[in-house]
Amino acid sequence: MSRDKYFELFLQFSEFSTGFDQPRLWGTGVVKNYYDAVEVKVGSSFLHKMLEIFGSIKGRRDEKDLFYTELFFSAEYRSLVKGIINLWYTGLWCDEEGEPVVLSSESYLNGLMWNVVGAHVLGGKPYGYGSWAEAPV
Repeated sequence: MSRDKYFELFLQFSEFSTGFDQPRLWGTGVVKNYYDAVEVKVGSSFLHKMLEIFGSIKGRRDEKDLFYTELFFSAEYRSLVKGIINLWYTGLWCDEEGEPVVLSSESYLNGLMWNVVGAHVLGGKPYGYGSWAEAPV
């Protein structure tokens, strides 16, 4: 399978596991960076094997159940799956010792968590004209 196909599977996996559609994920500006970073952190063969499993269950009637049994709760892939989900939401990747590491300022600023909680990245993005006039959410 080509690297482009694995990248497409990574994007589909990210969409499925985060609940955000592909246009929103692309809008973060970090899709390619995340794929490259995860591939380097865990090794391409391990990532590709997980993505192949995801590709085999995608579109099946019981895909959600299979996602949990084959990947999310799998002893072999659990940390990778949770790591990718965590990366999308927080911009953090845990190193070998389990310590969170910010991949880049862009990954933190574009973490999906800000969108989910309706918050603003403090010190990261401008609030916009007149935002001081409204009470915080």
